[in-house]
Amino acid sequence: SEDGDLNKLQSAFMKQLKFIAKMYDVIILLVAHPKKAPTRGTLDISKEDIAGSSNIGNLSDTIISYSRPTSEGADYQREIKILKNRWNNDNGVGGVTINTYFNGSSKRIAESKTFEFGFEWEQEFRESIEDYDEIPF
Repeated sequence: SEDGDLNKLQSAFMKQLKFIAKMYDVIILLVAHPKKAPTRGTLDISKEDIAGSSNIGNLSDTIISYSRPTSEGADYQREIKILKNRWNNDNGVGGVTINTYFNGSSKRIAESKTFEFGFEWEQEFRESIEDYDEIPF
C-alpha cells in the first residue's frame, strides 16, 4: 500500500538522521506536525499524535509539543510540553509543561504577558545613530 511505503521511507529517513547525529555529534531538529485530530478524543497532544510513521516519535531522543491550552479558562495562551526526553536518564519520560503567552505581531513566545524585551544589537544600533543629525540613506 502507498501508506505502508511512506511509513517505511519515513522510518528509514529517521534512522539516517540518527546515524548522522551520532556520527557528527550534532542535534537535529525535525518539525513534525500532529495528525488532524488527536487520537484519544482530547486536545492534549502526545507523541502518538505525530503524523506519519510511529518511528518518528520512537527514534527521537526528545519530543516537544507546542499548542493551545487544554484546560478551559487557562490564564495563559500556549503550552510547551516536553513529551519525551532521553537526555536526563528517565527512560524517555517527559512531563514538563511551560505555560506561555504568544504575541501575534512579533510572533514571539514568552513566559510573561509584557513582551518587553529586545536584542542587545537593537540598543547598540540606536545608540550608534544618536550622534548623526541626518541618517545618511
